[in-house]
Amino acid sequence: PRVVIDAKGLLEALGKEERGILENKIAQARSKAARLDGRDLSPLEISQIINGHLKSRAQGTGKPGFLKRRSVDEITPELAPFYAPATESLPLYIRAATKEIERARFFGEDLVRDAEGGLTNLDLSIGNVVNKELAKGKIDFEQAEKLRGLLASRFGPGERASAGPLQTAKNLTNAGLLGHATSAFVQTGDILLSAAAHGILPTIKALASVVTRNPARITVRDLGLINHVSEELAVGSKRPLTVGGHVVSSAKFVEKVFKYSGFSLVDQLGKATSINASFEKNVKLVQTPAGIERLRSRYGEAFGPEFPQLVADLRSRASTEPVRALLFSELSDIQPITKLEVPQAYLDNPNGRVLYMLKTFMLKQADIVRREAIGEMKRGNVAKGTSALLRYSLALGIGGAGTGFIRDWLLGRDSSLEWGDIPENVLKTFGWSQFVADKARQGKIGEAIGSTVLPPWKMWEEIVTADPRAIQYLPLAGRVLYAHEFGGAEKANAAKARRDAAAERAALGLTKEKLND
Repeated sequence: PRVVIDAKGLLEALGKEERGILENKIAQARSKAARLDGRDLSPLEISQIINGHLKSRAQGTGKPGFLKRRSVDEITPELAPFYAPATESLPLYIRAATKEIERARFFGEDLVRDAEGGLTNLDLSIGNVVNKELAKGKIDFEQAEKLRGLLASRFGPGERASAGPLQTAKNLTNAGLLGHATSAFVQTGDILLSAAAHGILPTIKALASVVTRNPARITVRDLGLINHVSEELAVGSKRPLTVGGHVVSSAKFVEKVFKYSGFSLVDQLGKATSINASFEKNVKLVQTPAGIERLRSRYGEAFGPEFPQLVADLRSRASTEPVRALLFSELSDIQPITKLEVPQAYLDNPNGRVLYMLKTFMLKQADIVRREAIGEMKRGNVAKGTSALLRYSLALGIGGAGTGFIRDWLLGRDSSLEWGDIPENVLKTFGWSQFVADKARQGKIGEAIGSTVLPPWKMWEEIVTADPRAIQYLPLAGRVLYAHEFGGAEKANAAKARRDAAAERAALGLTKEKLND
């Protein structure tokens, strides 16, 4: 398959007459896709339209060749720069084909396609799914409307990408804020989340299996998550652009930064540990009738007639499709690895996703607390809910305090481990950072709230104003350079000393007040 990467340039090169015909065909196809499927055309579909037109013109048939074949016989040297090489077009084609196959599997017999162009009629397909659930009595009318809206968001605007400049801004921001060895090290705290979700012993066993590369382990590749960081971190086309005579790609850039900083490696370690801890936990469950009933109560309806096979596969420690589906589901419960793990507003507003930068993990942890703790308490399971709240709080607090202490040591900052660091780090997970706390303490409530809910704007403010602190956003080495060569450690230590002094004064004032009473 030959994929067009510069449709505008190709249309210009084809001449005015051909450009007019193709622009009209693409516009009509876009309108149809928006009406039937609630989305824009993919690069592959635009390529098919262009290639089909060129093929039909070459054959002199006047028929839309893209309905019969997906590629042209020969691309001239003049047109070659507008096409991706096979090393890039083939993976793009495979991803697009896989997406269409999986969409068809999801809707099954409820899928409705347009008879002429083969496009999915999303509204009718969703209607079939929802009406079937209504007829079975599994949902009421209120739930039906919610389900209809969720599916429309996921398969409609959820498939659309943000505008190119926003994608670039997000990628560069992620590289500047996360592309450091210290950020990679902080990610190791995710392993404690696995312990909270699956148990300490299964997590220790899983970590040992992953580190020693035990052949029997389940890998991230088995679950289709190789080189996968999270839903939001590396976005946009990886096809390079020519800027000022230089070939660049922000998505490839951030991918490389995450690789060489160790961020991707630690992320893969955390995912692999969680996957195998889940495996060990569920293997142990199916060894007893009581454990099987616990598994059935949570997944019996989802797996349906496949549930006995799931139990048998777990007993034999086999990495089968039902087992991988279970492990993927449990990883999704604690990490935002798919578009099903983000807010509906995130899906509905492609350009508004910039507002969720570096917040999907925070929202996922809030969802865990809502689901596993508050939800259980509301259902009357107070002990279970309280236990879950304690487990996750300790995991977030201890993980954040421990990794934060070592990070500060690496950056030359004065730091010590105290019990008070645990609840403080729990709050940091939900956006209450030291910067936010300082602003709130100074009475700058607006800035404190803004820093919590707005995208990470401070990095760009410091870069644009040529603030010396901007050196810390240089990927890979910037944070260490700023700490040890540009006075970053001294400034951080001075700020900590001021906070400690203020806390001591506050404590002393409280003591005097009590004495006067």
